[in-house]
Parts: sequence; C-alpha cells; structure tokens
Amino acid sequence: MCLNGRPLLQDLQDRLGRPVRIANDADCFALSEASDGAATGASSVFGVILGTGTGGGIVIRGQLLSGPNAITGEWGHNPLPWPAREELPGPACYCGKHG
Repeated sequence: MCLNGRPLLQDLQDRLGRPVRIANDADCFALSEASDGAATGASSVFGVILGTGTGGGIVIRGQLLSGPNAITGEWGHNPLPWPAREELPGPACYCGKHG
C-alpha cells in the first residue's frame, strides 16, 4: 500500500536515467509461458501464481489481457488462513472491499 498513488515508474526512470517497463508478476509469468514456455502455441493461457498472495494473468492469441483496471486474471480476495471472527472485516483494500 505504500506505493499506491505514488509515481513509481517515473521515480525509477529518473533514478536509473533510462526507460523502464513495469508489470504485474502474474501477467509477466503468463505472457512468458505463452511466448516461450510450457504454453507455447496455445491460443489461450491462464497463469496462476500462489505465494504470499494469489494472482493470475490471461493471454489470448499471444496478447496479454489487462482489462479496464489492469487486473484481469486476478480473481479476488483470498485471506489465508481463514480469518478469525476478531480479524473481520479485515483491512480496507483500494478496490473498496476488505480483507
């Protein structure tokens, strides 16, 4: 959350003195697998990353789908382990939901 609303891309480019491209890790994973990985040649690819969070990316005919909010492939909030009653509703998210 400390980077939300901050000009990260511009800050990186200014600091490095060169163009920089940034993207969601799950999007990069799905695009990489569709381009030259296990899904090479597939017409549609859904890549999933499970770690400290969950994420997904979708590639159709070699093109990454980003969607209107650049979160296509992300399927929602998945608090793990399941929150205890005293932990609800959970922290506010930039999407307007909690958890």
